[in-house]
Amino acid sequence: MSWRTRSLCSTRMVSIPSAAAWQQAYDAWWTATEATRRPCPRCGRRRVRHGRRARYVEGRGESTWVAVIRLRCRPCHTVETVFPPWLWPYLSWHLALWVVLCAARWEAGQSWSQIAQGVTSTPATVRRCVRAWQRHLVGWRQQALQAVAPWGVPLAVAWVVTTAASGVAADWAALVRLWSAVATALAWPGDPPLVAWCAGAPHIVPAALVPPHTHWGRRLRAAGGCPP
Repeated sequence: MSWRTRSLCSTRMVSIPSAAAWQQAYDAWWTATEATRRPCPRCGRRRVRHGRRARYVEGRGESTWVAVIRLRCRPCHTVETVFPPWLWPYLSWHLALWVVLCAARWEAGQSWSQIAQGVTSTPATVRRCVRAWQRHLVGWRQQALQAVAPWGVPLAVAWVVTTAASGVAADWAALVRLWSAVATALAWPGDPPLVAWCAGAPHIVPAALVPPHTHWGRRLRAAGGCPP
């Protein structure tokens, strides 16, 4: 079961699963991707399960705890918490909710108070979170455009992105179009398109958005992708 919201605006329908389904969604995702995530990125050996940790996740008016899996590499003495594409380290909101917040601000032009009422949060919290993403939109757009060049995505997509008008709203709109086109062309699963993008290209996100002391953050900051 899921509920839908028009991004707190009238531009796009964004589906966010109900909190009761998040654990089930995580377990299904882990089953589908376990084979690719078991090998240690440092030594290549198969890692063993190291229990689970409770992760607090918030949605619009909902919250729950999700038991996420931890993997341990005995030779390297490392333990990694395995996050799904819709949940990032140290971000308690479901990624689809971030899309809702950004669209409400940059597409609909809603005030911080209006957005906060829609997600049962404070205006100061919403403003701080959305502005943290805003600082990296230009860099993310350039990085994503460079990434799709060798993937055979139609040049028309690249043209649409590069010729978009300037401004935060334009950068956001260009990214949404790019995520959608790439996810469709490469059959990446996920909704909204940002979740599909993170599922298919987890190493192509702004490093500044992911804490540097996490496994994912270290890989983002290392040249060519690297072990934790």
